[in-house]
Amino acid sequence: MENPCLTFVTPTLIAGDKSLANVLVHEVAHSWTGNLVTNKNFEHFWLNEGITVYVERLTLGILYGEPFRQFVAIGGWKELKATIRSLGEENPLTALVPKLTGVDPGNVLNLVPYEKGFLFLYFLEQKVGSRDVFVVFLKHYIWENAYKSIDTEKFREMFIKHFNSIGQGKLVEDIDWDVWLYAPGLPPFEPLYDNLLTSVCTQLKNRWLKWDPSNEPCPFSLSDLDEFSIRSNQLLEFVTQFGEERNHLGIAKIVAMDTTYGLSGVQNSEIKFQWIQLCIREKSIHILPLALQFISEQGRIKFTRAIYKTLFAWNEVKEATVDNFKRNRPNMMLNTANIIAKDLGLEK
Repeated sequence: MENPCLTFVTPTLIAGDKSLANVLVHEVAHSWTGNLVTNKNFEHFWLNEGITVYVERLTLGILYGEPFRQFVAIGGWKELKATIRSLGEENPLTALVPKLTGVDPGNVLNLVPYEKGFLFLYFLEQKVGSRDVFVVFLKHYIWENAYKSIDTEKFREMFIKHFNSIGQGKLVEDIDWDVWLYAPGLPPFEPLYDNLLTSVCTQLKNRWLKWDPSNEPCPFSLSDLDEFSIRSNQLLEFVTQFGEERNHLGIAKIVAMDTTYGLSGVQNSEIKFQWIQLCIREKSIHILPLALQFISEQGRIKFTRAIYKTLFAWNEVKEATVDNFKRNRPNMMLNTANIIAKDLGLEK
């Protein structure tokens, strides 16, 4: 969590290989987009988080190359589609600027302001011709609004005025601001990202899907991962892709994958989380001790709530899940504990 001049970080970001440094970049970026320039209220929360995600990925692209920025943007696009699918295409909370009159923003927080906000800025970047051209505007936006709280209309006015002032107004005159900002559901733009780094993950995933463990020995080895140029990030994408498949892997493949790649022993919390969720989906009981340990030793709601919910839906481990929560509840943050208690049917 960012604070002016001071960022609080969770130990779940310590992966041993700097592969979760993107979160640190995000929180530091909030010093400018979120703290120096602040959204007027939570209806305009995307001005905080969407712009910060854009700056985060812009920074990663500078550090590791444009293909990496495209790679992480692909993950964000998939998360946005999954979020809107879960909330419902017509859900007003999927609008970039939702109406929150009478609504507690803390009860409706989701990924839309982050990922739909980023995608809107990426769309604007494409409209004006290049990343560098858009960044000139972004710097102007930040310094013009320093120490102010603004709303989306202010952003729109500044954007149009800026490109008119440099003789590029025609580039942005056909933007459908109302649809982008106020319509629910997916935006009117599907990005065409470079999938160079993602395709390697997909190829390995497809090999696992085709393998029949009942007819042939395991053809995989740890050297498979040598194809990953950004190992931890692509390993995360590889594991995540299985969770997006409609068909199940089966316990035999889960056990073989763990034996081959040592996924239960990874330190990267994002990979660990996706791996635990995949094993729970496949009902591989070997993952239960690790799952219970993970949700007991850290309290990050992103991980803890999701794993409690999937374990609770698995009848064979439901009792153990509830018992684990009751033991750990005194050590959890109050808000997290109350939300999970409702998920587990312990409170209304």
